[in-house]
Amino acid sequence: MQEIGDAMPWIEMFLIAVETQASDAVSRADRIIDLRERYRGMAATMGTPNGVALVDLVCENPLVTTRLVEERLGVSRPTAVRLLRQLEQRGVLSEGRSGLRGQRRYVALELMAAVSDEWTREAR
Repeated sequence: MQEIGDAMPWIEMFLIAVETQASDAVSRADRIIDLRERYRGMAATMGTPNGVALVDLVCENPLVTTRLVEERLGVSRPTAVRLLRQLEQRGVLSEGRSGLRGQRRYVALELMAAVSDEWTREAR
């Protein structure tokens, strides 16, 4: 037969853990929203509506390739490369390791850091 004990310490520990995780999620969401708005402001200086569309794509996928930009924005490869480089020049993206067949990949390091502790440690 199982002994009946005081469950309150376990419940309190569980509630503290839930509160900590919820607070962390809200903080990360706020950071992502702030970054998106800052990035949109930077993209507005690019002189093309594709700049803001690219920022929205980057916020969905912080790791993007030229091919993804071509497909999602319906632009040519040279246009995709130009848009990516413009966001790189503005500090939104960093060129990452090349993908398959030398395909360029870009990463939004600040966004990755906002969603992942691992990226936060690597970005330092």
